Amino acid sequence: MDDDTRLVELLQQGLRAEGFAVDAASDGLDGLAKAAADTYDVIILDVMMPGLNGYKVCAHLRSIGDNTPILMLTAKDGEYDEAEGLETGADDYLTKPFSFVVLTARLHALIRRARPERQIVQHFGDLEIDTGGPTRSTPVMTAWGSRRAASRRVSPSPPHRSSQDGAGPWSFRNSAGEKPSSRA
Repeated sequence: MDDDTRLVELLQQGLRAEGFAVDAASDGLDGLAKAAADTYDVIILDVMMPGLNGYKVCAHLRSIGDNTPILMLTAKDGEYDEAEGLETGADDYLTKPFSFVVLTARLHALIRRARPERQIVQHFGDLEIDTGGPTRSTPVMTAWGSRRAASRRVSPSPPHRSSQDGAGPWSFRNSAGEKPSSRA
Protein backbone atom coordinates (compact mmCIF):
# COMPACT_ATOMS: atom_id res chain seq x y z
CA MET A 1 0.00 0.00 0.00
CA ASP A 2 1.47 3.28 -1.08
CA ASP A 3 0.05 6.54 -2.40
CA ASP A 4 3.09 7.22 -4.66
CA THR A 5 1.71 5.83 -7.93
CA ARG A 6 5.07 5.91 -9.75
CA LEU A 7 6.76 3.91 -6.98
CA VAL A 8 3.85 1.45 -6.93
CA GLU A 9 4.15 0.93 -10.70
CA LEU A 10 7.91 0.33 -10.44
CA LEU A 11 7.48 -2.08 -7.53
CA GLN A 12 4.71 -3.97 -9.28
CA GLN A 13 6.87 -4.33 -12.37
CA GLY A 14 9.96 -5.42 -10.42
CA LEU A 15 8.13 -7.80 -8.08
CA ARG A 16 6.27 -9.40 -10.97
CA ALA A 17 9.60 -9.91 -12.75
CA GLU A 18 10.77 -11.71 -9.60
CA GLY A 19 7.75 -14.01 -9.71
CA PHE A 20 5.35 -12.22 -7.37
CA ALA A 21 1.75 -11.42 -8.28
CA VAL A 22 0.99 -7.97 -6.95
CA ASP A 23 -2.17 -6.30 -5.67
CA ALA A 24 -1.94 -2.55 -5.16
CA ALA A 25 -3.75 -0.16 -2.84
CA SER A 26 -3.27 3.61 -2.96
CA ASP A 27 -4.62 4.40 0.50
CA GLY A 28 -4.91 2.74 3.87
CA LEU A 29 -8.66 2.06 3.71
CA ASP A 30 -8.41 0.34 0.33
CA GLY A 31 -5.42 -1.68 1.52
CA LEU A 32 -7.22 -2.73 4.69
CA ALA A 33 -10.23 -3.86 2.66
CA LYS A 34 -8.01 -5.92 0.33
CA ALA A 35 -6.14 -7.48 3.25
CA ALA A 36 -9.45 -8.44 4.87
CA ALA A 37 -10.90 -9.86 1.64
CA ASP A 38 -8.02 -12.15 0.69
CA THR A 39 -5.15 -14.13 2.17
CA TYR A 40 -1.59 -12.96 1.54
CA ASP A 41 1.83 -14.26 2.51
CA VAL A 42 3.28 -10.78 3.06
CA ILE A 43 2.15 -7.17 3.02
CA ILE A 44 4.35 -4.20 2.08
CA LEU A 45 3.00 -1.16 3.85
CA ASP A 46 3.91 2.53 3.57
CA VAL A 47 3.48 4.64 6.70
CA MET A 48 2.36 7.93 5.15
CA MET A 49 -0.85 7.15 3.26
CA PRO A 50 -4.18 8.97 2.98
CA GLY A 51 -7.18 7.53 4.77
CA LEU A 52 -5.47 5.39 7.38
CA ASN A 53 -1.73 5.65 7.86
CA GLY A 54 0.41 2.51 7.81
CA TYR A 55 0.73 2.36 11.60
CA LYS A 56 -3.07 2.29 11.97
CA VAL A 57 -3.51 -0.29 9.19
CA CYS A 58 -0.89 -2.53 10.81
CA ALA A 59 -2.38 -2.12 14.28
CA HIS A 60 -5.88 -2.89 12.98
CA LEU A 61 -4.74 -6.02 11.16
CA ARG A 62 -3.03 -7.26 14.32
CA SER A 63 -6.06 -6.41 16.48
CA ILE A 64 -8.30 -8.65 14.36
CA GLY A 65 -5.82 -11.52 14.56
CA ASP A 66 -4.26 -11.17 11.10
CA ASN A 67 -0.71 -12.51 11.44
CA THR A 68 0.32 -11.91 7.83
CA PRO A 69 3.95 -10.73 7.83
CA ILE A 70 4.18 -6.97 7.28
CA LEU A 71 7.16 -5.11 5.89
CA MET A 72 6.92 -1.34 6.29
CA LEU A 73 8.61 0.42 3.36
CA THR A 74 8.67 4.13 4.10
CA ALA A 75 10.54 7.42 3.93
CA LYS A 76 10.17 7.83 7.71
CA ASP A 77 13.71 6.96 8.71
CA GLY A 78 13.90 8.02 12.34
CA GLU A 79 14.60 5.46 15.03
CA TYR A 80 11.32 6.31 16.80
CA ASP A 81 9.44 5.85 13.50
CA GLU A 82 10.99 2.43 13.05
CA ALA A 83 10.30 1.51 16.67
CA GLU A 84 6.65 2.58 16.30
CA GLY A 85 6.26 0.47 13.16
CA LEU A 86 7.68 -2.60 14.87
CA GLU A 87 5.70 -1.97 18.07
CA THR A 88 2.43 -1.73 16.12
CA GLY A 89 3.10 -5.20 14.72
CA ALA A 90 5.28 -4.88 11.62
CA ASP A 91 7.74 -7.71 11.15
CA ASP A 92 10.32 -5.67 9.25
CA TYR A 93 11.01 -2.02 8.44
CA LEU A 94 12.89 -0.73 5.38
CA THR A 95 13.46 2.94 4.60
CA LYS A 96 13.41 4.70 1.25
CA PRO A 97 15.57 4.92 -0.74
CA PHE A 98 16.09 1.17 -0.69
CA SER A 99 17.79 -1.58 -2.62
CA PHE A 100 15.37 -3.72 -4.63
CA VAL A 101 17.63 -6.73 -4.09
CA VAL A 102 17.41 -6.24 -0.31
CA LEU A 103 13.62 -5.74 -0.50
CA THR A 104 13.08 -9.04 -2.34
CA ALA A 105 15.47 -10.87 -0.01
CA ARG A 106 13.54 -9.56 2.99
CA LEU A 107 10.22 -10.60 1.43
CA HIS A 108 11.54 -14.11 0.85
CA ALA A 109 12.81 -14.25 4.45
CA LEU A 110 9.45 -13.11 5.85
CA ILE A 111 7.60 -15.69 3.78
CA ARG A 112 10.03 -18.41 4.80
CA ARG A 113 9.75 -17.59 8.51
CA ALA A 114 5.95 -17.33 8.37
CA ARG A 115 5.59 -20.86 7.03
CA PRO A 116 8.10 -23.00 8.91
CA GLU A 117 5.76 -25.99 8.88
CA ARG A 118 6.14 -26.15 5.11
CA GLN A 119 9.91 -26.70 5.29
CA ILE A 120 9.88 -30.46 4.87
CA VAL A 121 12.98 -32.26 3.65
CA GLN A 122 12.76 -35.96 2.95
CA HIS A 123 15.79 -38.21 2.53
CA PHE A 124 15.88 -41.39 0.46
CA GLY A 125 19.45 -42.67 0.55
CA ASP A 126 21.55 -39.98 -1.15
CA LEU A 127 18.47 -38.23 -2.55
CA GLU A 128 17.16 -35.15 -0.73
CA ILE A 129 13.74 -33.70 -1.63
CA ASP A 130 12.70 -30.31 -0.22
CA THR A 131 8.91 -30.08 -0.52
CA GLY A 132 8.58 -26.90 1.50
CA GLY A 133 9.98 -24.27 -0.85
CA PRO A 134 7.85 -21.50 -2.35
CA THR A 135 5.95 -22.33 -5.52
CA ARG A 136 4.06 -20.33 -8.06
CA SER A 137 0.84 -20.98 -6.14
CA THR A 138 2.07 -19.77 -2.73
CA PRO A 139 -0.17 -16.86 -1.63
CA VAL A 140 1.62 -13.57 -0.94
CA MET A 141 0.61 -9.94 -0.70
CA THR A 142 2.69 -6.87 -0.49
CA ALA A 143 0.80 -3.90 0.55
CA TRP A 144 0.84 -2.46 -2.48
CA GLY A 145 0.53 -6.12 -2.42
CA SER A 146 2.13 -9.24 -3.68
CA ARG A 147 -0.39 -11.97 -3.67
CA ARG A 148 1.33 -15.00 -5.04
CA ALA A 149 4.99 -15.64 -4.36
CA ALA A 150 7.26 -17.55 -6.60
CA SER A 151 10.90 -18.31 -6.38
CA ARG A 152 12.91 -18.86 -9.51
CA ARG A 153 15.36 -20.89 -7.41
CA VAL A 154 12.74 -23.48 -6.49
CA SER A 155 10.69 -24.92 -9.29
CA PRO A 156 9.31 -28.41 -8.97
CA SER A 157 9.62 -30.42 -12.15
CA PRO A 158 8.11 -33.75 -13.04
CA PRO A 159 10.34 -36.80 -13.00
CA HIS A 160 11.60 -38.08 -16.33
CA ARG A 161 11.89 -41.82 -17.01
CA SER A 162 15.43 -42.97 -17.51
CA SER A 163 17.10 -46.32 -17.25
CA GLN A 164 20.55 -45.17 -18.38
CA ASP A 165 21.64 -42.99 -15.48
CA GLY A 166 21.99 -45.68 -12.85
CA ALA A 167 19.51 -44.01 -10.49
CA GLY A 168 16.88 -46.67 -10.95
CA PRO A 169 13.82 -46.31 -13.12
CA TRP A 170 13.29 -42.61 -12.24
CA SER A 171 15.63 -39.65 -12.39
CA PHE A 172 14.85 -36.02 -11.68
CA ARG A 173 15.66 -33.22 -14.06
CA ASN A 174 15.24 -29.46 -13.84
CA SER A 175 12.96 -27.44 -16.12
CA ALA A 176 15.71 -27.34 -18.78
CA GLY A 177 15.79 -31.15 -18.80
CA GLU A 178 19.22 -31.34 -17.13
CA LYS A 179 20.07 -33.69 -14.29
CA PRO A 180 20.78 -31.74 -11.08
CA SER A 181 24.43 -31.65 -10.10
CA SER A 182 25.43 -33.86 -7.21
CA ARG A 183 26.51 -32.29 -3.93
CA ALA A 184 30.11 -32.60 -2.82
